[in-house]
Amino acid sequence: MGSMLVQMTHGPDNPTPTAVGCLVALAACDEGHQVTLFFVGESVHFMKDQVMNSTETPGLGSLSENVLDLVAKGVPILVSRASSSTRGVTEGDLGSKQARFATPKELVEQAFSADRVITY
Repeated sequence: MGSMLVQMTHGPDNPTPTAVGCLVALAACDEGHQVTLFFVGESVHFMKDQVMNSTETPGLGSLSENVLDLVAKGVPILVSRASSSTRGVTEGDLGSKQARFATPKELVEQAFSADRVITY
């Protein structure tokens, strides 16, 4: 099977791309592919439980449930440290998602090591 990096860039003001990205990541996992998520830019707001839990994406399921399903499947969730520091996302926000902060260097490494990269 292959590997896929799914990069999220959209935040709560336009949650549909992030919701679709999570569904694509789940589908790839279900097909046996190795998946990594990388949240950057406005999408880091979703690391806050209050934001994720209150985000509605009609027809796409619960963003919170889909992220927790990805966590249960062991999908690594990387979150831009720079994007987070300017948007008030802290280490405490990452815990329930088993996510960790990452650097631009790590994003480049992930992109070059993945068979496919998809950005939402």
